[in-house]
Amino acid sequence: MSKEEATFEDVALATRHGKEAAIAAHLRQVGLLITVPPDFPSDDFGTFSGERERPGSQFETAVAKARKAIELTGLQKAVASEGAYGPHPVIPFVPLGRELVVLLDAATETVVEGWWSGTKTNFRSGWVSSLGEAEEFAQRLGFPEHGLIVRSGPEEFEFLEKGIVTHQVFQESVEFLLGRQQRAFIEADMRAMVNPTRMSAIEQATRDLVTSLKSFCPACQSPGFRVREVVRGLPCSLCDYPTEGIKEEVFVCRVCQHRECRKMANRESADPCYCPVCNP
Repeated sequence: MSKEEATFEDVALATRHGKEAAIAAHLRQVGLLITVPPDFPSDDFGTFSGERERPGSQFETAVAKARKAIELTGLQKAVASEGAYGPHPVIPFVPLGRELVVLLDAATETVVEGWWSGTKTNFRSGWVSSLGEAEEFAQRLGFPEHGLIVRSGPEEFEFLEKGIVTHQVFQESVEFLLGRQQRAFIEADMRAMVNPTRMSAIEQATRDLVTSLKSFCPACQSPGFRVREVVRGLPCSLCDYPTEGIKEEVFVCRVCQHRECRKMANRESADPCYCPVCNP
């Protein structure tokens, strides 16, 4: 081992779906080398296809995964990710994804996290009544580069074929179902190893984690000092009335709860079009 490698610290990664491809290189930048425990029981913490529900919130589940990886490897620190996908709360018919990557230090019981949120996802599902419809829908989901699930219905398990990445298996699964019922249900397989779009989102969340690891609390010097709240009320540039625009970001330390309000860079006022007085 070289002197450079000797300065690195081994951390466990809670995955059985190849997430090291999105995470390892970025954590190496901050001196962390990934170790993946064999046969990590990812399904114990919930499945996208619904066989098992997530045992807690997105954050709680990610931390629980990390804790399990520490148990399996005997290492002091572990990284884990957890995704959450569903309909956008504001934009109709648009899915929204949120990816979380955490680093848990078991010695200090501290957690540093990184986030990604966005609409760039193939998280979609739908019914088809013919092989032609199925192939057209599959193409919209990015098949075969992205894996698919064919099943008897939403949240049904009578027939469930996951991880479909070949045309032959896809055709056989759809035709089998259409021979038993009038329609087949198709959805994107959101597991990272068969979903490169989600893998990219995990990578972006890891980049955010690295940024958090480099941001230290001015009070206790713990990493993870980041924006956790915002203060709205950015004044209108025409009449000074407070708008819904963000005026300040609130940085909070998870360890000592130190807080700092910082004004938004290059944002002194809001456009009058967002002002309820100038543009009621």
